[in-house]
Amino acid sequence: MSDALGLAELQAAVQDFVLDPDRSIEHLIAANARIAPATQVGVYAEAYRARLVEALDADFSGLHAYLGDDEFRRLVHAYLAEHPSRHFSLRWFGAELAAFLAVHPVYAPHRELAELARFEWAQCHAFDAPDVIAIDSARLAAIAPDRWLALRLRFHPSLARLNLHTNAPDLWLALNAEEVPPALEQEAQSRPWLVWRHDLKILFRVLTEAEAFGLDQFRAGAGFSAVCEQWCDWFAAEEVPARAAGYLQHWINAGWVIDVL
Repeated sequence: MSDALGLAELQAAVQDFVLDPDRSIEHLIAANARIAPATQVGVYAEAYRARLVEALDADFSGLHAYLGDDEFRRLVHAYLAEHPSRHFSLRWFGAELAAFLAVHPVYAPHRELAELARFEWAQCHAFDAPDVIAIDSARLAAIAPDRWLALRLRFHPSLARLNLHTNAPDLWLALNAEEVPPALEQEAQSRPWLVWRHDLKILFRVLTEAEAFGLDQFRAGAGFSAVCEQWCDWFAAEEVPARAAGYLQHWINAGWVIDVL
């Protein structure tokens, strides 16, 4: 082994090789009668990639099952080439996977792959979100009538909104249960979905267009009167108060709302 390099330089050289095996460091490896230098350093490079495959499998097990072992491994290696891990925690390594799948020439034609990745990443977000206590119906009942027009809502940090063109959640459900997935379905118009955590469980459901619009507006900071006015695009004016009350009650029962302002 060459002693011309200091420890920091040697560590940097090994790291560069692990990240890019085309960078040879065989000249830095001591001779070994049993194992060639190329084989020795290759172990480290392969172990690093195998660990990243394991990390993405933990976050995208449905996508892994859908693609199969070999194709999933190729996907991770292709993703790693464009999005090397730059965070000390592997938790964030898959942050760009859905976007990568959506534009990569091999994977982009298969829209369900990117949507499966987005759906599973939303579940990761919901799982890791901080614990916050949701309000109950009594909190709404205590609000004075003159405050309702300006009422604003704060939502649980685990909520993640998705718009999906495929039946990715149905595919995931079957794959997660180790069942044969249903036939792929694709629609020109996306459908709104919500993923959240409640009582330590990850839940999800499709939303109606009107409910998704209202939820998005409230989460963006809109007040009650403004949202109700825009709900008139979906419902007759006389129906809006009852619809709004129904949505709010359902959201509170589901544990989505953590405060009213």
